[in-house]
Amino acid sequence: MKKIRKMARRFLDIRAFRKDRARFEAFLGTVPREAKFRSNGKRVGILVSTAHYTAIPWYVITLALLYKFRGFEPCLVFDDIAYADTTRTGDQNRVIGKVLSKISGDLEVLKLSDFDKSALNELDAKEIERLCQIYLVARFRSSVPHEGWEPFREKLRKTLTGNLARVKTLLARQSFDHLVLQGGLWGNTGLFFWAARQMKLRAATYDSGFGIIFTSIDDIAAHQTDVANIFELKLFGTPDSSVRRKTLELATKELQHRMHGTEKSGGGETVRTETPRFQNTPYCDRPQGTGCDVLMLLNVDFDAAALGKQKFFKNPHEWMMETTAFVLKNTAATIGVRQHPYERSTPFRAKHDLRSELERAFPGNSRLRFIPAEENVNTYNLLEAARLVLPLTSTAGVEAAALGKRVIMASDSYYSGMSFVDNTLSKEQYFKKIAQRLDSPEPLSQEKKEDALLCFFAGQIANRISSSFTPQPADFDRWVKEGFSALLTDASVQGTLTTWSEGVPAVVWRIKEILAKEKVESH
Repeated sequence: MKKIRKMARRFLDIRAFRKDRARFEAFLGTVPREAKFRSNGKRVGILVSTAHYTAIPWYVITLALLYKFRGFEPCLVFDDIAYADTTRTGDQNRVIGKVLSKISGDLEVLKLSDFDKSALNELDAKEIERLCQIYLVARFRSSVPHEGWEPFREKLRKTLTGNLARVKTLLARQSFDHLVLQGGLWGNTGLFFWAARQMKLRAATYDSGFGIIFTSIDDIAAHQTDVANIFELKLFGTPDSSVRRKTLELATKELQHRMHGTEKSGGGETVRTETPRFQNTPYCDRPQGTGCDVLMLLNVDFDAAALGKQKFFKNPHEWMMETTAFVLKNTAATIGVRQHPYERSTPFRAKHDLRSELERAFPGNSRLRFIPAEENVNTYNLLEAARLVLPLTSTAGVEAAALGKRVIMASDSYYSGMSFVDNTLSKEQYFKKIAQRLDSPEPLSQEKKEDALLCFFAGQIANRISSSFTPQPADFDRWVKEGFSALLTDASVQGTLTTWSEGVPAVVWRIKEILAKEKVESH
């Protein structure tokens, strides 16, 4: 029965993929091929590959055409090498290949399979092991080691080794001004990103949700590293400037929406990821309203925002278990472990039982409280009650600092080096800092709280581009009907292209755009 269901799923997937291809081919008929434009001589490599039967290949081909209309010389790099599931990858590659053959007169196309293999070095092998770990967490939807990991790890290692050898050859033989990659973590995209980084070739990446695009000019889009430079770029003016005052006002307003679960999604709908805020509610086995001394904020393990961001813990599970053990053994503090609210939804639920893991490791300990995603509690009440906050890469760490809480980092998050958190470089330093902050709490200065608000504004408002031009199904349905010319006049599309093609972080022009709408001069 399982085999029959799998076959039926594959049949439905490939049929839907072919229907999308037909709609996309009709869209290609709206491209004004007679248009004349002057080439700027810059050749850009744009990776097109399979993506679970989604519209990403059609989105990528459209990106290449948009680049061409800007005067660039786009080259579609077709990753036609089979990955983990060779059958499903082959299904998609055949459909993609047919479309690419039809547009070969308009766009240059290179096939990865046409390149032979280069020798790999020790650094390549180390990166392959790192990517294997990332892929295992993503595939098994958990950072808790699983008995199925090792057989799959060996398969991954072999696949990635062979594929990286071809990627290195391709990039060594071809000359590009920059690359554009989807994600930069999944499939072979991580190999292209790694090889580009070794060659000092800029690799812009993107990720998307419904009605929203995340970008990075030379890193993993989901990791938001472009935000890390906001203070060096002096985007907020002087301490008493109208720009800074308005930005703080907008950030505070958005944070209030977050706290009450009334923020807007990329598509404009009001979304509720938090339950309503409660007053004087007990969150641990302590007197009413006092909450937990230490609050650990978990990510969704297999979400791209957390993948590959560990520094000195092997994985999020080890971080959670060892940190909990340290607090319980070496301090008198209570600790609350907050599961990410997104795990209320089945697609985001990890395949491990954290409550059971903690109960087995710390049986009957009244100072420990696991707070599951579905518990009727608002995370911001937990933040307000805590004395110390320990995030992995969660944005709630920034929000905690904006609320005046001390935050200690053990990961390479985009905000780890900012003024409002304590960054640490080893387990020993991390645990020592936890003990120090609990023994001698110092209030966070107003300046640092404002820095946290500005970071929140940059990361959660300005570093995302609202656009219907994404590969998400509902967005694809829209732009493929409107035709190519509509994209040429869409400000969000052109802004996104500027980010990738000119290396201008989205957070820079988006801040200016937002402030202009508020009638505030950015400088």
